[in-house]
Amino acid sequence: MDCRSNSLLLKLFVFLTLLPMLALASEAQTSEHTETIQKIYSLLTNKQFDDAFELAVANQSEFEGAVEFDLAFGIAAKSSSNCSQGLFALERVVQAQPQSIAGRFTLANCYYELGNFP
Repeated sequence: MDCRSNSLLLKLFVFLTLLPMLALASEAQTSEHTETIQKIYSLLTNKQFDDAFELAVANQSEFEGAVEFDLAFGIAAKSSSNCSQGLFALERVVQAQPQSIAGRFTLANCYYELGNFP
């Protein structure tokens, strides 16, 4: 075997060794993502709107762009009178899932509250 073959085998070995670890990390992040969204909705259900929004903001950099999180973020923003901060998240929801009634309704409410009529 020459050096290139050894290098290729080493890269393949490293890739195959790390692949299961990446899958576990992804599962852990998905679990954390789901738990965060559930906590946000739980706080909203208990009418703790400011706490729900604070939790959403604290996790924004990690989960924004995921439709489920963006919807929870937008609803929390609307519920805590922070519509201007929830607009982009709600617009992403409607862009990704035009059939989302909750996303469209919350976005329309924010537009109305802000006097922003497209």
